[in-house]
Amino acid sequence: RPTAREALGLIPFFPSMPRGDMGYGVRLIDAESPEYPRLLRLLPNPPRLYVLGRELPREPAVAVAGARDADSIGLSLAREVGRLLAKRGVPVATGLSRGVDEAALDGALSAGGVTVGVPPSLYVDGRLRREVRRLVGMGGAAVSERLEASDIRRALAERNWITVGMARSLIVAYARYRQSGWGTLIAARAAWRLGRPVVIIRPPDSAPKDAVLGFETLAKLGALVAETPEEAVERALA
Repeated sequence: RPTAREALGLIPFFPSMPRGDMGYGVRLIDAESPEYPRLLRLLPNPPRLYVLGRELPREPAVAVAGARDADSIGLSLAREVGRLLAKRGVPVATGLSRGVDEAALDGALSAGGVTVGVPPSLYVDGRLRREVRRLVGMGGAAVSERLEASDIRRALAERNWITVGMARSLIVAYARYRQSGWGTLIAARAAWRLGRPVVIIRPPDSAPKDAVLGFETLAKLGALVAETPEEAVERALA
């Protein structure tokens, strides 16, 4: 049994078990597990996954990505995308970052939807990640290849593959261009490499320049353009 501190997620409790319950509700699953995401199972060498929270959905999700520093425009678009997907009974998957990711999950949860967050690891410095604790506490699931991440760059790259790998498509609710590279672009490229369509919502005229440039960049690379969250959801499910 875990101690009180372990049960609260303050320190990890991981019995030496190859599969199944890993303590504090964390379980280790592989491609043979019934709850393993169906689309992710089709990838070469599908990874083992640590899961916390509700059982992973059997139906393929739609992934949602976007700027971590989204303004009120981007957050509103992301929440509406999450809400609309939930109303259609479609699971929502994100990288569990702040900003667009968090807003999309909040929108889905507000409509009673199924949510999956994919952080770079479940724990950091021996403690359950705040965002993982929050999502699981609200009825969602968190999934990652790693319990702890010593190489954060590699863990972030793995997160993108898992997020889009379990999804039928990717909706970019709101992107902000960065010259030095940006996570939304990396996620979109991962989706394209896996043959998943990418849909991006056109930002309103009042959006800042970097949001417009982020939209234009992804549209030129082949993202399907949607004028509204409703259209984005329709195109993502087509």
